[in-house]
Amino acid sequence: MGLFPNVFLDEANGFYDAYSLAKYGVDSHLIKFPIYLQSYAGQGQSILLAYISILFFKLFGFSLFSFRLSLVVVAIVAILFTCYTLNQYYSKFLAPVMLSLCSAPYLTVEARYGMDCNISLWISLIIINCLLIGIKAKRPLIPITLFYIFCGILAYSYNVAWIYLAFSIVSISILLYKEKIIVPKVIILGFMLLSIEILPIVIFAIRSNIRFFNRTIRFGIFTIPELPMSRANASFIDFHGNVLKNILNNVFSGFRMLFLTSDGLTWNSLPNFNAYYPFAIIIFIIGLYWVLKNYKSIEAKALIILLLCNIPIWLIVQPNYNHWIFTHIPILLTIGVGIKILEKVIPYKYLYGVYLLFFLLFSHAYFTMPRYTGFDISSIKNVKYIRKVSEGSNVYFDGNDRNLLLVIRDFSGISPYEFQRTKDNPYSRKRLLFYNNMANYHKVNTESNIRKGELFLTTNRNISKKEFKLQKSNIYIGDTLYCLYRRIN
Repeated sequence: MGLFPNVFLDEANGFYDAYSLAKYGVDSHLIKFPIYLQSYAGQGQSILLAYISILFFKLFGFSLFSFRLSLVVVAIVAILFTCYTLNQYYSKFLAPVMLSLCSAPYLTVEARYGMDCNISLWISLIIINCLLIGIKAKRPLIPITLFYIFCGILAYSYNVAWIYLAFSIVSISILLYKEKIIVPKVIILGFMLLSIEILPIVIFAIRSNIRFFNRTIRFGIFTIPELPMSRANASFIDFHGNVLKNILNNVFSGFRMLFLTSDGLTWNSLPNFNAYYPFAIIIFIIGLYWVLKNYKSIEAKALIILLLCNIPIWLIVQPNYNHWIFTHIPILLTIGVGIKILEKVIPYKYLYGVYLLFFLLFSHAYFTMPRYTGFDISSIKNVKYIRKVSEGSNVYFDGNDRNLLLVIRDFSGISPYEFQRTKDNPYSRKRLLFYNNMANYHKVNTESNIRKGELFLTTNRNISKKEFKLQKSNIYIGDTLYCLYRRIN
């Protein structure tokens, strides 16, 4: 237990869908070229990370390491791209902005998890780099076109991006036109490319939120899936009662979460460190003051727009570090500006020393503080061990962990075709959850008859030694400790 991070349930299911797409060409629900994943319960997951990880599966094999590596590589590319942009055009901000980005607790934490939404942070950073290069370059056509293309890619990274993009793309386009960075033809080209890119996800967003249209359909080679379960109640504020009060409470608790406390999700954050360290609010205010004071600069205007385009999210989306993910990069860039301003009055060795001290404190706390960061990662090797020793014979199980079969499915290497054929409610598109049967796994009941040679995975340690032989003890699967027995007569 004590390993950080362990495996989060959404991450595990994203891994299985990515594995299915890479090896079999369909997701876990046998859908070809999905533009969104139904996930294990029909609540949905974004597709971008799954598609990116296919290349890493092909190169490094089908493992959680390969899946997580895809996110790490994108993060590294985004950081190196930022280094290039700053060094080329804004060299005086290179060190402070890199300090702000690379030491931020939340960015450090989320880069270690293969969560579907985490990829959106790094894609948004790439987008900002394309924009900044386009502003400075003598020939802005290519970087600005890439800006629009990556905005389209971002739409497939997280559903909150739909709100953010709706405001940011229009606002930035107006800014580029007014500042005469590009001619209208380039903006029109960008919007045409963007429209082609996002059309499938726009259709999905509309259909999935209207019950009558929420059906699985084909769109060219792509599939727009039905989403049986909505996450709206977990994502948006309560629109009943005093809505204005709910909005104000949402904004207040959100900024307190960012700067003063944490989001309370132990896999995202640690108490006392928040997203950017406790002292960062002062540096942010200093940086924001400088940005507002230099408003005539097109870069300052762009940064303010990127901040303000989060207002709809701040107002109606319940705050946690994932939900407010598009807030982080503009804030960290502003903090980087604040660090640069402070260098004029505080020797940089003291300023950078404080950051180093807090980063070391955070790193120590991250690897030592007991907390829940997902189910035990040893489950992966335990699932593979059971599959090996069972040799295809039945494995019966007891216990009350309703996620047991999910964990086994995600890491046992079974095909999505076998999964759909053998699970509770085979091939059902309405009843997706499964608790009793899958592949050669069966939950024990009054009618179960465990035969000689078959396995029994149980939380009960008082098993008859005359009938069963202990195969292996202390097996963690998910969050539950089991013993594995084999029927001997």
